[in-house]
Amino acid sequence: MSVFNRPMKVLALVAVSIAMPTLGSASTMSLIDVSGPLDFSQPTGPDQTFDSVAATFSLGSDVSGASLSLDILCVLGPCAGQFYLTSSDVSAGSPSLLDLVDVSVFNVATDFGGASAIGFSGLDLMAGTYSLQMTFQSGLGGWLGSSVPNTTSLPGFSVGGAVSYRADNPLLPFFSSSQPLGYAPSFTLTGTLPNSPTAVPLPATVWLSLGALGLLWRRGAT
Repeated sequence: MSVFNRPMKVLALVAVSIAMPTLGSASTMSLIDVSGPLDFSQPTGPDQTFDSVAATFSLGSDVSGASLSLDILCVLGPCAGQFYLTSSDVSAGSPSLLDLVDVSVFNVATDFGGASAIGFSGLDLMAGTYSLQMTFQSGLGGWLGSSVPNTTSLPGFSVGGAVSYRADNPLLPFFSSSQPLGYAPSFTLTGTLPNSPTAVPLPATVWLSLGALGLLWRRGAT
């Protein structure tokens, strides 16, 4: 029996199997963005009153492939130190050792200049509250931010308080006391949310193939 003489449902099954939308990998999106004019920075360094700055944020759901970026000001370089990510609210007090999620380093050699830095990338984070902390071991600089911030975030995601402090040990994220910042440190959090597949549009050739199948069936049936 020729394929052209088979029942119409054969063509329908073929059409459905081709036309089923395929699912691609979930796309990375901006989850929290604190921006605005970069017009302020707390003087930070080992020879300053404060050698560290931190900002708190909350995740309304788990995030995979999370990346955190921020803007660093280096007045007298080289400006070098550590980033710490802790699962704590540093505006309420020092984190504990159990709160430490990850550590990375930064090094900005430019004097009187700013640099965009990736604090962390590729992290899988559970829903909850976190703090991004930055400690200067050398140089004089700060975490650039805005006195009139423009903050955008997805529902369930939010920005908390920000503080400056002197670390008990510059190689650790702990401190005895802190002071609220008078501006909003600029940073961006991107990542992928669970259960967020992306539909991949069918190429035009698939629709052409479907049309050709229909014509062939009609010709075979006549």
